[in-house]
Amino acid sequence: RWQGDLHEADEHLVALRTRRSVYAALEAWIRARHHYELPEIIALPIAAGLEPYLDWIVDATRS
Repeated sequence: RWQGDLHEADEHLVALRTRRSVYAALEAWIRARHHYELPEIIALPIAAGLEPYLDWIVDATRS
């Protein structure tokens, strides 16, 4: 439901991985480009993971 009405639309799930310090900028970037008034943007913590992969996330998201 959206604004009291039932809607049907094609949607795609996108999973992005980043650091907490980059989240606000990423959210702003998505909102500026998304056509939905209220896009589903959520952050999920990474509780554990393969250390080399987690290190890669940090390296890949450095400024």
